[in-house]
Amino acid sequence: MEVVSVVLAGLVGGFARALIAGEGVVILPKRVNGKLDLGIFTACLLGAIVGVIVDGSWVTSLMAGLSFPTIIEDLCEKWEKSK
Repeated sequence: MEVVSVVLAGLVGGFARALIAGEGVVILPKRVNGKLDLGIFTACLLGAIVGVIVDGSWVTSLMAGLSFPTIIEDLCEKWEKSK
């Protein structure tokens, strides 16, 4: 039961992060330049996965779900610029 609450907390964190990044608009999956952008599903999935990895606390999972997608996006952006 505790794992379920941690996964849900991470998922909610990812969802909240997607809402914040989308300025209150839920971004649904779409194709951009021939690539599939999963939109809100990516943030929710990353939030849930990181929520389980980080800690057993739902609070930490929620915060990880909020912050981790942003960190990954920034790292990918820096990696693309370094090419």
